[in-house]
Amino acid sequence: MELPYRGLTNFITELRATRTRVEEYTRVADEAHHIREVYMDKKNLDGYNKRKYSLKLMFITVMGFTADFGHLEAIELIQSENYEDKQIGYLTLSTFVNERSELLLLMNQSLLNDLTSDNRINRCLALTFIANCGNADTAEVLINNVAKILTDPRSSTFLLKKSALCVLHLYRKNPDSIQPEQWIQRIQTLLQHTDAGVLTALMSLLHGFAVANPNIFAKLIPHVCSLLYRVIISNGVTGDYVYNHIPAPWLIIKGLQFLQLYRELPDEKCVKDVLAVLKRIVNTDNKHFVSISQTSKAIKKQNAMIAVLFESINLAVKMPQQLPVYNRALQHVRAFLLVNDPDLRYLSLEAAASLCVVDPENTGNDPNFVAIVEKALGANDMSLKRRAIDVMFEMCSSTNSGTIVANMLSFLESSTEEIKEELSTKIAILAEKYPSGIEWYVDVMFRLLQSGGPSCPSSIWMRTAQIISSHEKMHQYAAETSAVTIRGINVFSSILKLCGYILGEWSNLVAADIATPEEIVNSIIMHLHETTDEQTSFSETLSVLLTSLSKIGVRHPSTRTVVEEELERHRGDWNSDSQETALGFRALIKDTAEEAPAVFLNIPTFPVKESILLKDLKKKEEEKGVVVRESHHLKGLLKQADWEDDEAEINIEQPPSPTPTASPLISSQPGQPAPSKPSEPEASKDDTLIDFGDMLLDMGSSQKQASPTTQPEQSNTDLISSLFGSFGPGPTQPVAQAPMNKERVLSLLVSGQGLLWENQDVGVHVKHQYTAGEGRAQLAFTNKTTNLLCSVSVAVDTSHPLAPPESALTVQLQPMAGNQISSTPLMLNIVLLAQGGFTNPPILTFSYIQGLQTTNASFFLPSPPTSFFSVPSPAPSSEIYNNMWNQFKQQPNRATHKIISTRSPLNPALLQSIIGLLQSTYHFHLLPGYSSNKQVICLVSALALKNKTPIPVLLTLQPHMDNGNVNVAFDYASPSPEVVNGLSDWMIGQISDL
Repeated sequence: MELPYRGLTNFITELRATRTRVEEYTRVADEAHHIREVYMDKKNLDGYNKRKYSLKLMFITVMGFTADFGHLEAIELIQSENYEDKQIGYLTLSTFVNERSELLLLMNQSLLNDLTSDNRINRCLALTFIANCGNADTAEVLINNVAKILTDPRSSTFLLKKSALCVLHLYRKNPDSIQPEQWIQRIQTLLQHTDAGVLTALMSLLHGFAVANPNIFAKLIPHVCSLLYRVIISNGVTGDYVYNHIPAPWLIIKGLQFLQLYRELPDEKCVKDVLAVLKRIVNTDNKHFVSISQTSKAIKKQNAMIAVLFESINLAVKMPQQLPVYNRALQHVRAFLLVNDPDLRYLSLEAAASLCVVDPENTGNDPNFVAIVEKALGANDMSLKRRAIDVMFEMCSSTNSGTIVANMLSFLESSTEEIKEELSTKIAILAEKYPSGIEWYVDVMFRLLQSGGPSCPSSIWMRTAQIISSHEKMHQYAAETSAVTIRGINVFSSILKLCGYILGEWSNLVAADIATPEEIVNSIIMHLHETTDEQTSFSETLSVLLTSLSKIGVRHPSTRTVVEEELERHRGDWNSDSQETALGFRALIKDTAEEAPAVFLNIPTFPVKESILLKDLKKKEEEKGVVVRESHHLKGLLKQADWEDDEAEINIEQPPSPTPTASPLISSQPGQPAPSKPSEPEASKDDTLIDFGDMLLDMGSSQKQASPTTQPEQSNTDLISSLFGSFGPGPTQPVAQAPMNKERVLSLLVSGQGLLWENQDVGVHVKHQYTAGEGRAQLAFTNKTTNLLCSVSVAVDTSHPLAPPESALTVQLQPMAGNQISSTPLMLNIVLLAQGGFTNPPILTFSYIQGLQTTNASFFLPSPPTSFFSVPSPAPSSEIYNNMWNQFKQQPNRATHKIISTRSPLNPALLQSIIGLLQSTYHFHLLPGYSSNKQVICLVSALALKNKTPIPVLLTLQPHMDNGNVNVAFDYASPSPEVVNGLSDWMIGQISDL
């Protein structure tokens, strides 16, 4: 249909005909200049021209340009009595105005005039504008007039619908402008209306009120129950509101959501009505939900049916009166968990978690249901994995804890770093809530700390130490398990601290056939000497191990000489905490006075508090914006327990179990004896797990070094040049420049986020991604100290000899929110644009001041040329590929040949791993059959540039025999010598580590 305004039509046609952004901008500027002159002249500015030019300005705004004039002329249009003027005026102003605009103050009188007008069209236009653009001030001025329209018995149906939604919008903007208790009688009367559209808008308003004030509107529950019964059972809606054979689905959804706000129904009639409604919905056959054709109409019908069904399941879970429909709801959830639609599976997992809260015994003991949920753990979608973990967590009970925890531990070993922390915390909570026995709990926690690795929060090993300390019958088995575990080579920091703490307290309980005191001391010293392992370089781990070593040296005189030598070695340690620990314990061990041994006594039992695991879990979910589910596990752990009873033990009977070496929950070194089994504990009389309380880590000045500390761990990236002579403040001295972080960059090429650089004060974490020659990175500078870091400065180092030229890689640093790092991370956003070939990633210089000392550092960004690689489309043909090879080989520095010796013996599996790394991490495309030699594997990629032609990269690899050793020969070429050098530095070296 042709627009009635010819000038507007011509303007739109001319804009569409422009070919460049510059031409479009020029045409818009010319038109805006013309409109401004007409508005200033006002001679020929009649109603027609006002409407035409207002529409032009609206179109200019929609196109993304700024129209900062013409607003008053639009307000004049809404003041006109002509319908066309008023309609275009409101339409234009809804484009110009937002909730923060001051123009709304100028429009209040015009809006009030239209709301009180006898013309219902004018009232509708005003209500529509208020519902879209009204703010808190508008609500304060106009809410009473809008409410009068809603309660006026003469108002038509479309006025009632618009006014209800308008009241809801204004209430959300300014809750103080409305007294909800005054609306109970009004809404009760309107719920008797026969129009489904009015009822849908009214239920939206009622739900909005009730979310903030559920108790006030509980009186309306019977009316909502009757409404749902009338709509679903009696089919009391007209054909206009039957959506794909479903009567008023959005009205049903709003009614079910309203009832979910309440735990109980007020009377038997409400219970009867709701049960009839839920049975009608949940008794629908599954095939109507998941086995329909994928036409547009069928998909709309499916979405409406699924929305109603899941709201019904959520209501049945929240209200005890609806338990008869539980089994049918569970059947629906099982069926939906098997479909391929990720959205439907996500909703099903959320519903399954709610159902498991109601009845964890039946769901957790059903092997078919458990198998379906475990299958969801292997989904590629991270959100599905998180919801599956929630379901496993909720279905765990005292009868199935062994199976559920074992399955979650198996998944933890192969899971990604993104969910390991949350998964580890939930496993620890379940092991604490439902332990099968002493050995089982100890084995689970040790395996958890080993599998979780660095991702396990420190609260887990601290909580485990609390529990073991509070149960005397755990001491021997935990000590013997620690003696076996600490002999391992690759032991993470968290389990090292737990083993060190336990052995320092109860090493005297370890049987001689498992480990002698000398062997325990040698194992601890071995980990203290592993300076290459960054996990053991943190001050907290060093302090715990030195404390444990000192206690063992006092309790076992045969080890005292070795312990004194080790403490002497740490007197000159770079870390001040470990240095003070070594000096203090060295003096105490040498002291022969009677009071010296008292420092090394066992720490007493700790008082009971809320579990630190629960605190961490709730805090992290609140930080993510996740609604904390009312889990029955969390409720049980919050109970207070009486630790003064010496007979208080884990409540579940100790089952007969094999020796710890045969246990699948703990890994020990081959050929080493296993911990012996402690005496059989007595079963508790209570059927609920006694809560394990928080441990007081600070036991006084005489025992601070003997207990686990909660200070943040520090890295040895920046070594302190001298710890002596710094007894007072001195002049500001810059710290030596930190070494380059190439190893961390190589690891970040595989993952999209992680730790980029750190020293003893600051940790720099990064998230980065690259698309079509453009990269985006976000750095988070976190403070690892308790002091404020000031004068933070970050810049791009373009003068460094390894830095890429600015013509090849443009690095844009966005402004930071400040120049101080406190407890809140300081964020920095970076945009990288690849313009040509380069060899090394960009280098950032970073400086800050702490106290009187200035620290300067520099580090690579995780953006080498391989980060911008992408699969070329289309892939070159075999002829073009070979011609490029011949061309590049004839030019200097365009092709390179290297032979790589891998760490593992070359075999088909390792070769496939190399190809997989090249495809997934470096975006190479495999070209089978491109070489006449079947042993030669051909691949191709391209360095994507921003708005330029990509630079091709060719690669071949072939098994190579050299002096009897099988290696891999790499040939790679590119028209850019810088890219060839970048491959040598940032890709080939990483392949050699396989």
